[in-house]
Amino acid sequence: MATYRISGIWKDAQGDISHVMLHGPMQGNNFSAGQKKTSAYVINLIESDHEVYTTIWKYVSEKPQWQKGAEVEVVGSGPYRYLRSIRDATERDNLESMINMEYFF
Repeated sequence: MATYRISGIWKDAQGDISHVMLHGPMQGNNFSAGQKKTSAYVINLIESDHEVYTTIWKYVSEKPQWQKGAEVEVVGSGPYRYLRSIRDATERDNLESMINMEYFF
């Protein structure tokens, strides 16, 4: 089982997440360069027992760094599956709160 992280998202015309900026597999706390991957690709990773988390930039610390966020899960069934972060009390690490990559690429 490998661990991956998502730092950004792309949405389609309907507002659904179509692609993500995926980093990994992670080697300890080392943060690898990201690659644009489809949501279907990430769904396959999760369904193959890999772990996927959001990641956020931790500004307030002695050494600013990327920090593991919320776990990402697959919801729905058949062709209607999609990605969603597991809800917790922190909105800033939710999948929908990741950087909108359309403005960068």
